Amino acid sequence: MGKNLSKFAVWAIVLMVMFVYGCAEIKPTDPIEAVTHPVIGVDSSLRPGMTKDEIKSEWGDPDQMIERGTNELGAPKVEWIYNGRYRGVPMDIKYLSKTKHMIFEGNVLTKWSSE
Repeated sequence: MGKNLSKFAVWAIVLMVMFVYGCAEIKPTDPIEAVTHPVIGVDSSLRPGMTKDEIKSEWGDPDQMIERGTNELGAPKVEWIYNGRYRGVPMDIKYLSKTKHMIFEGNVLTKWSSE
């Protein structure tokens, strides 16, 4: 009985150390970061100012590109559309469950939305 109890104690200590060490790595989120980069879906991976090349390297080529005229400074506006692939996916990863619309002014991402 004493041998089993000591094995249990050793395993309990090992598990507690692993738990405490793992929790030490958790860092609280900065409030500004939480507001500007919510952790909901993949839109959090997009940020204003990303270039077309950055988007293509992460998302691949868009399914559609629609010219939307020019902005007030004369830069061409283009809408890129990534069609949703699999309806009913519980989490929106990249564009699996929702179609993404991205608006570029010149080479820079200015707006995006999901449908």
